[in-house]
Amino acid sequence: MGINKADIALFKSTLHLLALTSQSIIIALVFGLLSGCAASNVPSFIYQWTPDTVAASGKIEATALVETDHELSPEMITMWRNMMNTEQNIANYRAAVSDALFEDMNRSHIFTGATRMHSDPHDMLVKVVSSEVKKKQHYFFNVTVQVIDPMSSKEILTYRRDADLGTSSFTYSYNLRDELSKQLADIRTAMLADFNGDQSPGYLAFFAPRREAKPAHPTAKEPTATKKLTQAPPPDTEPPKIIISSPREDRGLVTLRYKETEVVGTARDESKVITILVNGQEAQMTPLPRGGVNFTATVAIPPRQTELTVLAIDQNGNKAIKTLKIQHIAYDSPDKKEPLGMKPTLWVLAIGVSKYKDSNLNLKYADNDAMAIVNTLKEQKGKLFDEIQYKLLLNEDGTRENILDAMSKFLGMASFNDLVLIFIAGHGVK
Repeated sequence: MGINKADIALFKSTLHLLALTSQSIIIALVFGLLSGCAASNVPSFIYQWTPDTVAASGKIEATALVETDHELSPEMITMWRNMMNTEQNIANYRAAVSDALFEDMNRSHIFTGATRMHSDPHDMLVKVVSSEVKKKQHYFFNVTVQVIDPMSSKEILTYRRDADLGTSSFTYSYNLRDELSKQLADIRTAMLADFNGDQSPGYLAFFAPRREAKPAHPTAKEPTATKKLTQAPPPDTEPPKIIISSPREDRGLVTLRYKETEVVGTARDESKVITILVNGQEAQMTPLPRGGVNFTATVAIPPRQTELTVLAIDQNGNKAIKTLKIQHIAYDSPDKKEPLGMKPTLWVLAIGVSKYKDSNLNLKYADNDAMAIVNTLKEQKGKLFDEIQYKLLLNEDGTRENILDAMSKFLGMASFNDLVLIFIAGHGVK
């Protein structure tokens, strides 16, 4: 087949960034010797990716020096090592995510200018640190943004966002990329609010002292008759914004296997959130520094229940409701792993390259092997699998870009209980 150790290391590290949808089972059929794979270094460009940046809704008239870093907890570093990665691969991956953090902030155009060079003139220092942590079988992704006055090195504003990316070590990275863009977009919205208006904390900290010099002598008090009356701000009329991080939706449905589930989420509001009810049950709440609360509740889900409802109420009486549709998976006994009455869909990505730009490298059977695998598995439609979905990348179509695109988009359509198979035949490069 022609697949060597470097192919396997490249494939496993690529899975970390382009993993499939949650709850899918990933099986990779690769051929070659497995011994010594840990010694293969993956080039840094393999890990590089461009974030799906959400443009800022406004602009801060300033140049920001942006420092970025990506951290891995000890449990995550162990997971990387178990995936046959070297220390250099871990460093390459961290650098790639750090670059993506800068690109996301830069491409959003929230600042009139953004730089990574300390020698460039700048108005503020913005430190962006993300981290991947594993706790109790769950993978968490966190982003912290600090806005610092470069003159005094004083931290002026801090923003933090957290996300639970589930329990699958193969799929959380696909959600990580999407969550990174969402979290940074949410932070930018909060930053714009803090720089909006002459009395906002961001404006007072960075611009007012520099643009408006204090008078040398205090001025006489303004006569009482000419004083302006400050009006109380209008009451908040916006309902809370509910974000449910667990359980996660897949194609508009939440799939549940057990009689109860833990509901975790966030309710954001300018006013104080006083109540969160999950299916009528009061949730535990933890206040957030920028308004709103994190909440959690463990609720019973009867077999015939088809919806899960979260109700949030703030101190002004504004209400918000978020509803998730439930799909139950029943088991005939605790020992059985397959749901009753359901067969999975098989998703096959088959890659076979026999023809190369250098004809001396041409192979005879790689493309035929890929086609043979697909044709054989298609016969299992209606037997082992309800459906067989496949994509063939042969010869000139088997480029790095096409492979990564197929892993992200085509295989990304796999759902709960589906089976994913990746077949690769061709030369490897060390």
